[in-house]
Amino acid sequence: MRIIGLDIHRAFAEAVALEDGICRRLGRIGMTRDQLEAFAESLQSRDHVVVECTGNATAVLDILAPKVERVAVANPFQVHLIARAKTKTDKIDARVLAKLYAAGFLPEVWIPDAATQARRRQVTRRKQLVKSRARLKAIVQSILHAHLAPRCPHTDLFGGKGRAWLRAQVLPEDERVSIECHLEEYDRQTAAQKAVERDIAGIALDDANVRRLMTIPGIDMVVAVGMMAAIGRNDRFAAPEKLVAYLGLNPSVRQSGDGRAHHGRITKRGSSQARHLLVEAAWQIPGVGIITATALAASVPDPSVFRSGRQFAAWLGLVPRQNSSGGKDRLGRVSKIGNGYLRRLLVVGATSVTRRAATTDTRTGAWVRSLLERKPTRLVTVAIANKTARTAWALLAKGDVLPGA
Repeated sequence: MRIIGLDIHRAFAEAVALEDGICRRLGRIGMTRDQLEAFAESLQSRDHVVVECTGNATAVLDILAPKVERVAVANPFQVHLIARAKTKTDKIDARVLAKLYAAGFLPEVWIPDAATQARRRQVTRRKQLVKSRARLKAIVQSILHAHLAPRCPHTDLFGGKGRAWLRAQVLPEDERVSIECHLEEYDRQTAAQKAVERDIAGIALDDANVRRLMTIPGIDMVVAVGMMAAIGRNDRFAAPEKLVAYLGLNPSVRQSGDGRAHHGRITKRGSSQARHLLVEAAWQIPGVGIITATALAASVPDPSVFRSGRQFAAWLGLVPRQNSSGGKDRLGRVSKIGNGYLRRLLVVGATSVTRRAATTDTRTGAWVRSLLERKPTRLVTVAIANKTARTAWALLAKGDVLPGA
C-alpha cells in the first residue's frame, strides 16, 4: 500500500509518497480542478491519500476519492507534530501526515455527505448576511454619533418610522448620500437573507429530525437546521457528552496523578456557529438570559454525570434540607451547596418569571400563578429556579423532546 501525503495551500499542494518505509517527494500540484484531476489520474487504485482539513479539502476529496482506495482528512487541531514543530516546511508537513496515517495515529475528522454540506453552506450564508446587516447598522450609527445626532426614539432605526426620523436629521450632504447607499444595501441583503431562510425552511419541512428539535423550547427553524448541519448523522455520537464535547460546551479539565481534577472554562472546540445557536436557544428557557445561559454552559461539568434533573438541582443547592427521625420527614430551607454564583443567577431569573406571571399567557405562567395562590412568593421563586435547573439539564444532557414552555 502506498500512502500519499498532501499539504494543501491556496495555490498549490505539496505531495509526498510513503511506500515500504521510504518517503519520496512527488513535487507541487496546482490547486485547480484540471491540475488535480491530472494528478488523480497518476494515482493507483490501492493508494491511500491523507490531507489536512482546510477550506477546500472537501473539493479535493471529491476529485481524488474515485481514483484511490481511501482519502483520510486529518484534524489540524490534533496533529501536534505539525502545529508545534520547530522545523516546519510543506514537505515535512506532508511527510508527517503520511507517517502518522501509516502508524495508525492520525486523528481524522468526519466527512459530511453532500446534503449536510449543503445545509452547512446555507446556514453559513445566513450567518454572513446577518453579520453584514448588523455592520451596516453600526456604520449608520457611527455617522449619527459623529454629527451629534440624538438617540433614535424608535425601536428599529431601519424600520419605516426609523428611516423617516433618520432622513429628518441635520447631516452633511455626503453623509446623507452615504446613509442612503447603506439603506439600499441593507434592503438588498435583507431580501437575500429571506431567500436563504426560505431554502432553510424547505429543509426543515423535509427533515423529521429538524422538526423534532423544533419542539424543544427556544429552538426555532434556523437553530434546528444549524444543529443538524453541525451534527450530520445521529449515530456519530455514542452518548450526549460526546456531542457536548464536539460542540465545545464541556469544561476544560486539568488533572495529574492522584490530585483532584480542576475544571476551567468551556473548550470552545468544534462548530462555533452551532454553539452560538444553542446559547441563544437557552435564552428562551423561562428565567434564563444570556448571562445565565453562558454560566450554565461554562460552569456545569459533564451533564451526563447527573442521573436526573433532581440530582443536578441538588448539586446547585436548590433542594430543601431533609431531617428524618421516627418515620417523620421534615423539610427545611434549601441546602445552598454547590455553585453559589450559578444558583443566584437562576434565582434572579426565577424572580423575573414570578413578576411576569400575572401577564404571561403560557403553561408556565399558569403554573406559577397557581403556586402563588398557595405558597409565599420567595418559596415559589426557588421552586421555579429548581425547575429551570432541571430543564437546563435535560437540554444539555439528555436532548429529550420537550413541550413548549
